[in-house]
Amino acid sequence: MWQLTTYDKIIFIDSNLLLLRSIDHLFVLPQLSAAPNEKTLFNSGLMVIEPSQCMFQRMMNITSKVRSYNGGDQGFLNEIFTWWHRLPAKVNQLTTFRSTGHGNKHELPDDVYTIHYLGLKPWMCYRNYDCYDSMPKELQAYCELTEKMNERIVKWRRIARNASLSDGHWKIKVQDPTRGNYYPD
Repeated sequence: MWQLTTYDKIIFIDSNLLLLRSIDHLFVLPQLSAAPNEKTLFNSGLMVIEPSQCMFQRMMNITSKVRSYNGGDQGFLNEIFTWWHRLPAKVNQLTTFRSTGHGNKHELPDDVYTIHYLGLKPWMCYRNYDCYDSMPKELQAYCELTEKMNERIVKWRRIARNASLSDGHWKIKVQDPTRGNYYPD
């Protein structure tokens, strides 16, 4: 990323992160801007960086000397960028899907910009395939269009329609033909 010097800024987005609204406003922020993973560390799933051959070379020169606390890029980058600009958690909403003992309900604030899936991923669902029954039980609950999810889709479809977006994606009817097979309505 730091070698992409034809750009002034880059917003890195991890592959297990889902964008829900525009994050263009982040381009005015300095390097390294990220949301917290905990009090003192940032999560590298969404970062604003400023490409620089000098920074890239510095990181390459110290890779063998710096120990990553988690063995990955996040630990390494937290060692390099000890000062970082803190973004609100709603910009990189960390979400872990797991059974809570109270069903598999999972609520997210309405004002989040992204959902960063940790652990189990909803797209690992194979609802309409033969393997649904053999998939991990923890994932089966996320493979149905729940009322809450449908309300959110209807809400954002209405917002898109009112904005007169030209691509018409808001006209697509989202349906789950197997609805009710696993949960009563």
